Amino acid sequence: MGTEFLNTTRKTAKKHLDRRKAELCEPDLFTPPIKDLGRSFLAKTEHSRQVTEGQRILVEADGAGCILLQGRSIVGRSEKCQPTLAKRLEKAGGVFPAIISSVNPISSTLEFCIAPLAAKGN
Repeated sequence: MGTEFLNTTRKTAKKHLDRRKAELCEPDLFTPPIKDLGRSFLAKTEHSRQVTEGQRILVEADGAGCILLQGRSIVGRSEKCQPTLAKRLEKAGGVFPAIISSVNPISSTLEFCIAPLAAKGN
């Protein structure tokens, strides 16, 4: 009688797999491989030049940071390079092409990513 009572009052634990959560973790046809995704970097804009999204620029090493050039004009500046950006600059000999992905005039910053031609070469 005591064991029957314990068996009836004990909660049953049901194991289950959340299939929706598992589906979200799996790649599908439209999920790009991680190596194909571009990496964005942030820089402060220089007030003398007007920049727009999609412009091609050059990123050049400048001490611990880097400068963004369009022609001979400085478009932006980053005081400290992120480690991945510093490695890319080192591999490319100090200069590589990039594309401006977004511009924020309120905070006077811009995001740039490595140009596709530069990404395939390194």
